[in-house]
Amino acid sequence: MESPAQRRLNALQSHLLPSAVSAAEDESLIGRNVTSSSSSPPFFVDQQYSVVLPEKLQTGKWNVYRSARSPMKLLSRFDDHPEIGTLHENFVHAVETYRDYKHLGTRIRVDGTVGEYKWMTFGEAATAREAVGSGLRYYGLEQGACVGLYFINRPEWMVVDHACSAYSYISVPLYDTLGPDAVKFVVNHSGIKAIFCVPETLNTLLSFISSIPSVRLIVVVGGADEHLPSLPSTPSVKFVSYLKLLGQGRRNLQPFCPPKPDDIATICYTSGTTGTPKDNLKLMDDLAALRPTIFCSVPRLYNRIYAGITNAVSTSGALKERLFRAAYNSKRQAIMKGIQANN
Repeated sequence: MESPAQRRLNALQSHLLPSAVSAAEDESLIGRNVTSSSSSPPFFVDQQYSVVLPEKLQTGKWNVYRSARSPMKLLSRFDDHPEIGTLHENFVHAVETYRDYKHLGTRIRVDGTVGEYKWMTFGEAATAREAVGSGLRYYGLEQGACVGLYFINRPEWMVVDHACSAYSYISVPLYDTLGPDAVKFVVNHSGIKAIFCVPETLNTLLSFISSIPSVRLIVVVGGADEHLPSLPSTPSVKFVSYLKLLGQGRRNLQPFCPPKPDDIATICYTSGTTGTPKDNLKLMDDLAALRPTIFCSVPRLYNRIYAGITNAVSTSGALKERLFRAAYNSKRQAIMKGIQANN
């Protein structure tokens, strides 16, 4: 009779990839991707990226997953990249490897009209990251301080996060959907020293600025020519525009202060499941224009996308519904067979 350990080993072994599939072969299957258009890399549908362990979590309802590259133990570094052990080192490697590749894209909206995507390369993001981190040092932010990010998705969000990784700051997302009381709680609970915000969220911060004594610096991103609005007199808090911070950083560049692997990288507070869903239509429009090869999200957003599509199809009439089902099934079969199709 097999022991539990042997059964576990057998179950794991059944998930393992053939040894013939090396890391180099796996990497060769991913080509250079401008966006997901005619240059999309082929999908290797037989490749497994995770394996299901034979046991369940304590609740008994959820599976346990591990990387197919190391199902038997957790890893802190991969053998083919032993130099990468932190987010900072990972981004440094990406910049060295893909400096001129597209990294962060923004869809410009002028006068309500949606334009094309404007891109920032890995190299440009790295330059901005160094300026932001140096700017924070210039304004006296000490290593290990918490930095709040209080705005919706935009390139500056990622640049600031990269800067936090490079200079050993702890990033703390402040979701724009949080109410004032929740934002105030997160700021005080984590002891945030600097906050990056936009003019809209700045107004929220100003409504309780005297109740967040740990904050010493507020950086305002965007706005009309990045000119700061009229601000209250608060001697303990310095207000600067993002462009001014970048300028100060460029003129006073500081060496990186790389974090150790066991240092805290970010603190995320749960936002709950309440609130009215917003910007579904914008999301669909952006996805149609970008045509991404890989789309990463959270289950709640996938559910919203699914509900939006199925509701639209079910109310579009019998003919359109049949056409949608036929197109969906055709696309699904093509993906399962590894056939590349750009429609």
